[in-house]
Amino acid sequence: MSIKKERIYRIFGKILFLLYIVFLIYFLFLAEWYGRTEVTEEYRYNLELFKEIRRFLTYREQLGMFTVLANLLGNIMIFVPYGFFISMAGKSMGFFKILFFSMALSLGVETIQLFTRVGSFDVDDILLNTIGGVLGYILFVVCSRIRRKRYVRKHKKPKQKQAGNGNLSCLFGLGSAAVLAGCIAYAFVRRGEAPGIIGGITIISLILAGYGIYSAIIGFRERERSYLTCKIGIVMNAAAIISFFAVFIRGLN
Repeated sequence: MSIKKERIYRIFGKILFLLYIVFLIYFLFLAEWYGRTEVTEEYRYNLELFKEIRRFLTYREQLGMFTVLANLLGNIMIFVPYGFFISMAGKSMGFFKILFFSMALSLGVETIQLFTRVGSFDVDDILLNTIGGVLGYILFVVCSRIRRKRYVRKHKKPKQKQAGNGNLSCLFGLGSAAVLAGCIAYAFVRRGEAPGIIGGITIISLILAGYGIYSAIIGFRERERSYLTCKIGIVMNAAAIISFFAVFIRGLN
């Protein structure tokens, strides 16, 4: 991603984060349908971890599934956007930072609810909110990796094809080696008493190797191609030529 696009991406994340904070304030302190406009006469709080969670799970049939999900799952889901948007807006947000910021924000919200007596202070809510913030961060990390993979795949240069003459050079090299090896094997089986025609056939391996080197040289002239097979072809055919002359010189001796 370019620097300009990265900057736009961060600005967009900050805008979403601010809109989320506005929604969070309204939902937690001003929403009438959620009972946030009613101020109780006494301070309500829970300092025992898992107390309210156990209560909702134990009396789920009496309270109703909607109430249970709204209090347990809802406290998680409402902080998922926080973990996502703050990671999107910031440059160096890690797991532990999101964990700390989510817990700090939830603690601040619960403290305000305690002193304004709109809602209650609940350590279980802090736990669930923190889990939601961390899940939001994990979701952001997953989305970022998918986005980066798509970007790399989109801007990745296409893999260059091998030069056609390079491939042909390798085939000539294999053919030359096969002919030479066949003649040597036949002579070995006959214990050196091979007919003269076998010597003539070995000339074919020399011709193939010569064409192979020529094809590799031509292959280097092909544009926008990989020349790996050209290099391999030169080595293979050169080795075939050296082997031919080694066998020829040994035969003379």
